Amino acid sequence: MGTLLGHLALALLIYHSGLYYTVMVSQALSRSQKLLFPPLPARDKQGQRWWQRVRAEGMVKMGAGEILILGDSFFPPGTNCFPLIDWEAPWRPFQHHNAWQHATIFGFFLLSALVELTSQAWLAQRSMKLEWAATALALVVKLLEMVAHIEHKNALEIRVHTVLMLPAFLLALVLIVEVWVPDQPPLWVLKAWLMLVSGSWLLQVTSILYAPLSGQP
Repeated sequence: MGTLLGHLALALLIYHSGLYYTVMVSQALSRSQKLLFPPLPARDKQGQRWWQRVRAEGMVKMGAGEILILGDSFFPPGTNCFPLIDWEAPWRPFQHHNAWQHATIFGFFLLSALVELTSQAWLAQRSMKLEWAATALALVVKLLEMVAHIEHKNALEIRVHTVLMLPAFLLALVLIVEVWVPDQPPLWVLKAWLMLVSGSWLLQVTSILYAPLSGQP
């Protein structure tokens, strides 16, 4: 994640997720749907295999979470940021703070994907509120980690990370509200817009930090 490729991959993932969600919202509004995603069919009418009962979004989120965690720990090749504690030092200091902060964020999104898969494949009735709550938790953890992440950073990195906290906070707030007030089209639109903002802002931050047009950050 601490590279141009890592930031670029994450930004494109968030932005394309926002585009996909925007298309789904547009279709739902044009068809005057009361639900953004139609309910799953009854258990006896679903496939016998668990992967036939889940939506592709959860599978993509789970795969992306695993790839991002592994990439943050072992990319570029030959890198190993997985050890959390330096056992050779007498005071046992923590190490690879940035990699583990990123892994914590990705791990909670991976957890939210597992919650979605569990809700869709194994619960007697799918719980959308549980899925939204799990994603909201991941976003809250992301905010807390970003606050810790700006420690010992230069002024430019502190500013760009602070900017990224705003859409993350608003998106978490929307998801928390959606748990209590579900199926509200204005929240669908706001969530789609915030996802696009998060992805596009991260793309711009990536350019500022790693590939500035002026050649200087």
